[in-house]
Amino acid sequence: MNEGVPLYITIKNTIEERIFGAIYQDRIEGELILAKEFGVARGTIKQAIDELVSDGLLIKKRGLGTFINEERLASKALDFPDFLSQSVYGDDLRCKILNILPVNATPEIAELMEIAIGAPLFKIEREYSANGKKIAYSESYFDANTFPDISSLYYNTPLYEQLRTNYGKAPTRLSEHYSFDIATETECILLEIEHLRP
Repeated sequence: MNEGVPLYITIKNTIEERIFGAIYQDRIEGELILAKEFGVARGTIKQAIDELVSDGLLIKKRGLGTFINEERLASKALDFPDFLSQSVYGDDLRCKILNILPVNATPEIAELMEIAIGAPLFKIEREYSANGKKIAYSESYFDANTFPDISSLYYNTPLYEQLRTNYGKAPTRLSEHYSFDIATETECILLEIEHLRP
């Protein structure tokens, strides 16, 4: 278990991973079975499950058990670009955090995120590689008020996994905007490709 992280959050994340990994197909095991498996009190399991119910990923049906909300599962899968990328590239895809920078929302970013211009953000720059070759570079923006200590994240651990572990949540609505441009000199260095001069 992770030090400093509440036990119920660690269990919640494990159950969530099992749901995304299709270990649970339709419903999850009962609270008593899970409590025995994790070696914790039933109340700890209940707390973890209640978090997933609150998030909409699970639905409790009185007298029947706790079921996976398939509709929420499908929409939640879209919340995590890294998760989707894994489905395309499988185990060959690697994502590494390059930088975490405090910035302020530009007019364009503020409009996209529906926040005030100048609002404090963290910009996270990531590099993607597959089969040993760098294939992409991305920038993500996170509200510094929602994720205040994001600068302490580890660079070699999946971003959304860390957000769920450290904050008990990750963004529930993400939209990605892609631009196709001639790479800047810096991006060429990051991607290890030749810089095309005009």
